Amino acid sequence: MATNEEADGVHRRAELNRKLRQAFIEGAEERSMRELGRRLTPDELQRTLRRCPGDMPEYARAVMSRPIRVRRATAAEVDLVIALDTEAMSGRDRGADLKAAQSTRRLLVAERGDRTVGYATQGRFFEYDFLELLVVREGERRSGVATALVNAVDTAAESGKLFTSTDRSNVPMRRLCQRLGFEPSGVIHNLD
Repeated sequence: MATNEEADGVHRRAELNRKLRQAFIEGAEERSMRELGRRLTPDELQRTLRRCPGDMPEYARAVMSRPIRVRRATAAEVDLVIALDTEAMSGRDRGADLKAAQSTRRLLVAERGDRTVGYATQGRFFEYDFLELLVVREGERRSGVATALVNAVDTAAESGKLFTSTDRSNVPMRRLCQRLGFEPSGVIHNLD
């Protein structure tokens, strides 16, 4: 006889697989509309569902293994970046700053497939290159997006040094900086 914990685990797994299946169908439908200009036929839907993975971690690994492309944002994409920023930083409005960064070619976007998954803005700090903002879509975090963005900013750096800053409470960013070889250069108290 299954315990309540085991039954809950089975129920959660079934619910995750149901959501996965639905997301897989929705993704296939979107792709069909975009590429074919029509919805999937019932036969096409059945063939698609046969390819639907039954295990969430396997599917997540497949999605996360898609390459990340980083490039300068176009003016047409600024609204997408602002929406991503609003999603990540609710309560803050940096729309004007992001538009200014795009117009001066300081706004980079990261894409996985045809989806914008993060952005970075670069600037200057005492004549050195500075990573001003780094935002990654929540479902894409810890999958290489932030590293790709930081590396792109570093590659574009002209001064030979790249600086950034983060709050002491931002543990994921602090770990990223440490992993990428950034060295602490000082502390400003009472900002957190």
